[in-house]
Amino acid sequence: MLWTAVGVTAVCAAIIGLPFAAPKPLSASKPGLPRAALAFFAISALLYVNQVIFNAWMVLEHNADPAYLRQFVHSQHYFNLAPQHPPVAWLVAWAGDGEWMAPSFLRVQAVLELPWALTAYLMITALLHPPTARQIAAGPLGAFAAVSHTAVLCVVEVLLWNPWTEQDLALRVVGLVLTLPLLRWIGREPTAEAPPSAVQLVNFFVGLGAASALVLGGNLVALLYNLAWLDEVALILAAATLMLSLCLWVRSRPTPATDSALVTALHHVGARFTLTFAAPALAIRYGMTHSAAVTLAGIAAAVVILTALITGLSDAAAAQPPDRRGAFWVRAVLAVGLAAPAAVFDWLSPLGVPVGELPDAWLLVRLAQTLFAFSLGWGVGGVLRPFAPTPAK
Repeated sequence: MLWTAVGVTAVCAAIIGLPFAAPKPLSASKPGLPRAALAFFAISALLYVNQVIFNAWMVLEHNADPAYLRQFVHSQHYFNLAPQHPPVAWLVAWAGDGEWMAPSFLRVQAVLELPWALTAYLMITALLHPPTARQIAAGPLGAFAAVSHTAVLCVVEVLLWNPWTEQDLALRVVGLVLTLPLLRWIGREPTAEAPPSAVQLVNFFVGLGAASALVLGGNLVALLYNLAWLDEVALILAAATLMLSLCLWVRSRPTPATDSALVTALHHVGARFTLTFAAPALAIRYGMTHSAAVTLAGIAAAVVILTALITGLSDAAAAQPPDRRGAFWVRAVLAVGLAAPAAVFDWLSPLGVPVGELPDAWLLVRLAQTLFAFSLGWGVGGVLRPFAPTPAK
């Protein structure tokens, strides 16, 4: 029943969010500091500090024995502790008494998870199109996304019921209340409109990979209480942080506009997708993992994708000279025709490549498959250009 509620949330968020997902004009201004990125890194630091406190609490109060914790969460993917981690060892020696550290277990994450997830989403969106990120943060879409995400997180809390669930549910509401003014602050960031650019599109995909590594790593280490894994992923996280910082800098630089219809199409579809996906994102992500919600989550995903394709391709077609629009739609139809099966089928598992089965990583794999197939279909459409309809004279 609760998993069905996640699927229902996904469908409702996808449909109700559509009226808020229309692009709005933006007055030009000089770009400022990337506020979503600053907030994301600040919250990530707080999550790390909480892990240090949590591990110290486990040492002082429970002899660093995860068996105490696994009576509440039965999974080997949680609670890999690091009592010898230098900041943990220092805190243990300094604190003496760990009773005040108890809220570091579950309670702190209940407040920080929502703003961490939303600032990551806005940071990635800003890499593609800063005005879209500002529109989400500043307007009703961001607030609606925060409410939708909170509803899903509360359902997950109930599914993982434990002695602290009632506190966590109340703290989820606190997290929502704190997130709304944070979104408004991000939405007031000075942002300049810029035409589609091949450089910026490549920069977006590189930044998306870097940001995804940080989100996956932060989820594994901080949200699942696996500080012991930090040493194994620290080099990856450091490289991803440097790469993302570089991408944020490139995003702030002026680059020449593209004359490529493919780049224009990907830019507009991507911008529309980030708008339509903002509200149901978390519900779709969780719904896809359970049989009771997967059908409804798939319907929500279809609503998001079809809306983004139709509106994004229409935006891109309108940007083309009239005599090229027929050829544009031939390419677009073939590109979508090849991209659709690429998005549905898993090409890696039959080849024995395990990354396609990792939590959340499979989304990046499907994205890469889909983009490759879309580009291939676009190229085939170029060969068929002579058969494209031409405007009447």
